Amino acid sequence: MSVRKENQILILILAITGLGGFFCMDIGHEWGDDFVLYLHQSHCWIYGGMDALAISNAQCMEQSQGVMGPDLYPQGFPLLMSLPMRGFSTWGFLGLKIANFGIFVLCALAGWRWMKNIFSGRLDLAGIAFMMIVWHPKFWEAADRLTSDLWFSGLILVFFYLLNEKWKNVFVRSISLGLILFMATVTRTNGIFLLPVWVLFEWQRHPCIFGKLLSDLTCGSSDTIGQNKSHPLAVDGNSRGSNPWLKMQALFPFLLAWVLGILGGGTALLMDLGHGQIYIDLLRGISMDGVWDNCITYFAMIGKYPIWHVANFLERDLNLGPFVYFLAAVFWFMVVWGACKNLRILFPYLVFFLLNLLLIVFWPNVQGMRLLFPILPVICVSFVFGLQGFWVWVSRFQQAGQRCRLIPRWNLNRQIAIRIVPGLILIQGIATSFFYFQRDTNEAFSTSATELYRFIDSHIPANKRISFHKPRLLHWITGATAFRINNDSITKQSTHLVLRNLQKRKIDYWILSVKENSVGVSKALAVVFKNKEFVVYQIL
Repeated sequence: MSVRKENQILILILAITGLGGFFCMDIGHEWGDDFVLYLHQSHCWIYGGMDALAISNAQCMEQSQGVMGPDLYPQGFPLLMSLPMRGFSTWGFLGLKIANFGIFVLCALAGWRWMKNIFSGRLDLAGIAFMMIVWHPKFWEAADRLTSDLWFSGLILVFFYLLNEKWKNVFVRSISLGLILFMATVTRTNGIFLLPVWVLFEWQRHPCIFGKLLSDLTCGSSDTIGQNKSHPLAVDGNSRGSNPWLKMQALFPFLLAWVLGILGGGTALLMDLGHGQIYIDLLRGISMDGVWDNCITYFAMIGKYPIWHVANFLERDLNLGPFVYFLAAVFWFMVVWGACKNLRILFPYLVFFLLNLLLIVFWPNVQGMRLLFPILPVICVSFVFGLQGFWVWVSRFQQAGQRCRLIPRWNLNRQIAIRIVPGLILIQGIATSFFYFQRDTNEAFSTSATELYRFIDSHIPANKRISFHKPRLLHWITGATAFRINNDSITKQSTHLVLRNLQKRKIDYWILSVKENSVGVSKALAVVFKNKEFVVYQIL
């Protein structure tokens, strides 16, 4: 395929990606006030006030009931969003979402180059893996949420690409990788897992540093590398020699990986320390039962990844749960097969995958597919390698059957698979975009919510304590002193206990949704505001 045609196809793929994500966006934002703290921190990067925000949010986290979040999020994503936040009054949430998703699409270009390198220029294989990422409905859904998921995943793809590229200047290469590692770790703590990827990659490229240890472990034969001597992991025979100068040349990037990786990652980790006790408190709650449940949950999520909405339909509407788990097991089999057959190529990335997976399954709170975003490229690449192995196996079986006349003559056209897998992903993505386009996801800034914010801003003093299910959102919009106190599972029998708890915590105003209020809250409470969605009670 010519470079021009390749670029045209790539532009078409990314154009579909951009449109798919755009049609999932709403002009406002859904409930969930994680995005608020990110944007509040971005605002502080522009206008100041980060220390005051840390103090007020720490008070909210300590005095609220239930797990909500840290005192401050890592500053990588807020710093990024501080750029489009300067024009927030002009383009609003929609502009921020376009900027966030647009940056991810640009980072995906680096992911395409990385996959081309991994598959040694095989555009058909790289195309399957690439479209499994950029066309997946969960990535398109994420375009409607202003969180660090897409930015962090994009940084991972950029790091993988830079790691695989051939550089003329080793020092510039190391500085670039160290900078991306720092940016990833200051965005999310598990960005530090890129350090072992970097070190292991250098170890593989220069086995002369450590003799035959790594070569015997992971540098076995690989058809993909063997056919392409320009592959980044194709080791020159001279590098195995005993020439001291060659060893020093090989040792230099390895040492730079350690030094710059530790400096970048360690500095980012230190910047994230001290943001509340929430993570320590969560980790204290680890139990083996919880870890086992998380293993089942996340392994099922990964297994259902290529058939995400189809799997939900089969389970919920057709009651075909066992069949879905069979398909998930087949997907996992392909992933493991592909990873084992190409361990030489994928070894550093599989370490990154395993470290993140261990962190996720040991983390007490299930967060959903978004935590899997950074490792999905490794999963998809392994799956495509598994498909490649399956094609080879079927071809051999077909040839043997034709010789023995045991099976009829037939031709396996893998172009069918090239179309089926991305096509299935795209159909689900289009369905998701159509669903979000018709649905109003602007819950946090609906007409009723805006009326509530105006009332609080104009009628309730800032020093009064308010209980609301999204306290960070209320504080950002109105400046109110807000907490989350027992706004869930209200019944007629438990109302008096809830009220006693509110009084004990010195709450002055209690905001409920009309749905929550429908179970019957004490008539003795004074209603100071009510609209279609919310009721505000004064606690006397």
